[in-house]
Amino acid sequence: MYKYVTRLLLSFCCLLIAACNDRKSMLPTSGGSPYEVTVVGDIDSILYNTLSIDVEGLPQSEPMFDVSEPDIKPAEALKGVLRYARSLVVVDINPKKYDKLSIACKRNVHAQPQLIVRVCAPTADCLRSMSAQDTALQGNAHTLVELLKAHESKAYIETLQRKHNPKMEAEVKRMFGFDMLIPSDMKSCKRGKDFLWISNDSPTAMQNICIYKQQFRNRDSVMQVNIKGETDSMYMTTVHDACSVIYKNDEREDIHTQEWRGLWEMKGDAMGGPLVARSIWGYYPREVITVEGFVYAPGKKKRNLMMQLEAIVYATHKQKAKKAPEPIRHLSGKKHTD
Repeated sequence: MYKYVTRLLLSFCCLLIAACNDRKSMLPTSGGSPYEVTVVGDIDSILYNTLSIDVEGLPQSEPMFDVSEPDIKPAEALKGVLRYARSLVVVDINPKKYDKLSIACKRNVHAQPQLIVRVCAPTADCLRSMSAQDTALQGNAHTLVELLKAHESKAYIETLQRKHNPKMEAEVKRMFGFDMLIPSDMKSCKRGKDFLWISNDSPTAMQNICIYKQQFRNRDSVMQVNIKGETDSMYMTTVHDACSVIYKNDEREDIHTQEWRGLWEMKGDAMGGPLVARSIWGYYPREVITVEGFVYAPGKKKRNLMMQLEAIVYATHKQKAKKAPEPIRHLSGKKHTD
């Protein structure tokens, strides 16, 4: 316990010093790393197992969150250094106070970025209803995971808004007509017909964004033309058996989407990795746009790299038409002088 608190305190102090000149908020910078969650008051590792579920679409097993469970009572969680944690889940089991399970959250209470989640239940058996069965999250367990994922995505997008690549963003807007945040280290690009590939070109942890006017289902033909290996017989393909898809309608954006997660590989070469993609109908009257991110990082963990790309892919939005200025209307019986 002492080692954990010391590590969190040192992390908090270092982040505070580093960020004091770069943040408008008066709150200190939270301690902890992205996708690191502190859970207090868990019973029989119920929430530990729920939050440690494997990330979908990765080539190797990696947990959704790195979970730590310090030996602290729930009532004490917000009185010490833990109140500065990046993501904190406090479990309160009390049959006198609660008659059903509930989840509530607050953001940026003691630090920023921060999410504090309170999970209240009358009994431990009620809490067990949140446990994940195999890889399928349902009900309250899904709600908790999505809250924490959304928190990390929001934190990453806010970081990008402070430091990004306007030049590449202008190219995306010129070619496809929508806004998209691009990380500042993504400086390499390749253009094709209705196709753009942007990359950080890292030899150890390469992150890539591709945009093209085709459905994801046609990805192989798009990549065969635009992303080749050392010879024309080598090109990027999709491991279709490893891909899953979710269909969604977004009424606020007035779009329909297909969201894909899975694996890619290079035909004729020993290269591959995870991908996330979003095919979008509604940005153009009769066309589809696919925005995807993929990673090549052999021998390295890929969860955080992919989650960053997923946040970017989901943060794209179409340009809003500018409204014409309202004509000046004068009240009857009043004189007006321009």
